[in-house]
Amino acid sequence: MKNKIFIEYKQHSYGGEPESNEAYCSRSDEHTEVSFLGAHKDKDSIGAYCNYTEVEVDFEPKKGDIVYFLVVRYQTGDTFGASYGNWETIGCYDNADQAVEIEKSIEVGTYGKDEEKDDYCLYHTWEGYFESLESVDIEVFEVL
Repeated sequence: MKNKIFIEYKQHSYGGEPESNEAYCSRSDEHTEVSFLGAHKDKDSIGAYCNYTEVEVDFEPKKGDIVYFLVVRYQTGDTFGASYGNWETIGCYDNADQAVEIEKSIEVGTYGKDEEKDDYCLYHTWEGYFESLESVDIEVFEVL
């Protein structure tokens, strides 16, 4: 059984409204704002009306430990509009050096790449025709 950490967050999106009543019309840009609030050893310590994301980890989290939550922010869209501030969890680590190494590999485009085959073995939500990387962030938390 994998260990887990629960990252509490608040999120708000605005925009994305149709610009006319036509069936295939453009939309205003949609923006998502997210704040990551803390890391919890178990989800029961998070308020009933709070959002959280569950992250599998390769270590045994203990209250008081410092953890490094790695998240990618990206934009996406389609022919009719764009969406900014989307996010995806990469992982949560008990070692700052590991988090920084992964952060750098994402920024330079080598994350998930099989060097021997010169090919990618992972799908990245921030890479595509309409997608692009906005930022890679490391949030530092004390486990509650």
